[in-house]
Amino acid sequence: MPNTTALAPGDKVQLSEPQRTALGRQCRDLCQDLEQQHSVFIRNIGTWWKWYNAEPDVARRSTPWHGSSNIVVPFIRSQADSLASRAILTVFNGSKLWHNGPIENQFFKDRADPFLDYMNRSANTPFNTFNAGEAAITEQYVIGEAVLYQRHVRRERYIVPPRNPGAPVKVSYGESVELLHTPREQCLWPRGVPIREAEVIARQVYLSPIELVRQAKLDNWDPGATERALGQRGIEGPTESTYRERQASMGAHTDAGGQFEPHDIRELWLDWKLFRNLDGMGGVAKINRILDADVGDEVTVPVIVTLHRITGEVLNATYSPYLTPGWPFYELHYRKLSGPGNGSHGIAKIGEHIQRGLSTIINQSVDAVTLNNSLKAFTTDRDLANRTWVPNTMTLVKSFDSLQFENTGTPVQPDIAVANMLQAMGERAIGQSDPNLGRETRLGGHPQPATNFLGLLEQAQILNTRPMKSIRSAFSAMGEDRAMMFQQFERNAGGWIGSTFDPDDAQKIMEVLSAPMPAPGQLPFDLRAMSELHNPDAERKKSLLVYQVTKDYYATLMKFVEVAANPQIQPPMKKVAARAVFAMGDSMKRFLENSDIDEVEQYVIQAQSQQQADTAQLGRVAQFAQSQLDAAAAGAAGNGAIPAGAGGPESGPIGGQLPEPAVGGFAG
Repeated sequence: MPNTTALAPGDKVQLSEPQRTALGRQCRDLCQDLEQQHSVFIRNIGTWWKWYNAEPDVARRSTPWHGSSNIVVPFIRSQADSLASRAILTVFNGSKLWHNGPIENQFFKDRADPFLDYMNRSANTPFNTFNAGEAAITEQYVIGEAVLYQRHVRRERYIVPPRNPGAPVKVSYGESVELLHTPREQCLWPRGVPIREAEVIARQVYLSPIELVRQAKLDNWDPGATERALGQRGIEGPTESTYRERQASMGAHTDAGGQFEPHDIRELWLDWKLFRNLDGMGGVAKINRILDADVGDEVTVPVIVTLHRITGEVLNATYSPYLTPGWPFYELHYRKLSGPGNGSHGIAKIGEHIQRGLSTIINQSVDAVTLNNSLKAFTTDRDLANRTWVPNTMTLVKSFDSLQFENTGTPVQPDIAVANMLQAMGERAIGQSDPNLGRETRLGGHPQPATNFLGLLEQAQILNTRPMKSIRSAFSAMGEDRAMMFQQFERNAGGWIGSTFDPDDAQKIMEVLSAPMPAPGQLPFDLRAMSELHNPDAERKKSLLVYQVTKDYYATLMKFVEVAANPQIQPPMKKVAARAVFAMGDSMKRFLENSDIDEVEQYVIQAQSQQQADTAQLGRVAQFAQSQLDAAAAGAAGNGAIPAGAGGPESGPIGGQLPEPAVGGFAG
């Protein structure tokens, strides 16, 4: 057996030539099985994108006559673009993508804010998340499913030094965690299982011959396998037709075997148990140590196999470099089907019949008008029959008996009522009424109808909850995995963290990056657009409201304290003031809880500290108010005199110990 203690995540899997051949054959079989399972779904994806692009089935219709109306109403696109754009704006509204959820671990809690700034900065570097996120959310809404993939990457190239020409040297010009969008048909895993728990994931990548050679050089792929694969370009499997259609939609025409035909590369992520059970893989070494920890059989490191699809050559095989809790893949769904990993329906599928119905109504109406505007006649004169009729010209006929005009009948008008009914049903089936917010296409309506009001907008946000919940879940898991990758790979090259952040924050960031505890599970991340029902602009308005209510609460509270401290106020009035204090405190607590404020008690204490600038002073005010309440109760029962030491401008706390401030304003 090989020495397993020398292996580490990211190391190459040592394979003999027979093992490499057997692994290539079995990985190719796995790809074929996944393609067969998803073959209908992959074909449907190409169809759904055609519906989204409003492409007609044929370039020129021949029924009911040659050249008849061939209009496709872009109903699906009008819905998908509006809803997807609103989701993208919500997710990427501002420069900060994530915020922290509730943190229990005090170590991470003390360092959460600067590390959060570090994380959000990583999302806005040249490795930014917007391009991949925007493409994935659009695909999520159109076809119903999308996949995001996250990896740590060093951008490297070979260059010749300008002042010292000689052998090329490898230079790095960027390093970070990168988010990629993989088109759904190019990322396959067994149905019925969430992607982060799948035993195998096959990710398809297209590489040109030059890119293949460069990648093989940078990642030290097997040179023999790379050389054998170079002459075998082309795409294999059901994704080929989808690839051709995507190229055609962009105005590109690529023939199979042409000069720019790519190589079909598959990146297979194999669970260790599945890999170990493949024929001939039983003797492959398992990683038993990670850094200084002996993981034994408790932890298994998966294997990533890079396969050339046509030749079956294994270009590379490595132990997964990532120690994240699950695969670094993230699913997005629009209208998820019941059961885990069972797929989802998108707007293209849901709106298919609505778009067909609207298109049929328009085409029938156009054809009817065209027919009624045409010259329809019967003749026995062959020359007249072959002549093109032109308005305002004389036509010579031998006899009027040889020409008979057909009765044109009553012109057929478009059925606007049916079209409006279809549009209304389609909007509700998809999830939102009037997604264009007043800029609707209903004929005869006001350009901004009365249905466009705040209640409708709020209802629209509620109907959009399910896809937004999916986005939120994916980006939350993505944040935790990204933090883990930074803990693994961040090297602070050139001391850039210290030069970017202030010294205290830089120190805290480095402490998190070098912490022995993994960030996942300890440092939760959530989308900054915290709620599916509110975008960051609404969150800012809510924060301002909470601040204003808190400010008014304490301003009123101090007036009641003045009443309690005034010796000229009668005890019954003081008793009423004290009761009002506690009633206001209960109301304030309910307001904070209903405003989704976490840790209300701590929030109130912090707010009091900010208002009065001194926790000790707050305690003395609380003690004073309590003593006045006791005095008022005693005065109401007796002669109204305030007992000595019960409080007052000159008296101090009873017993020399301050009670803890309560949520209801003062300690009880």
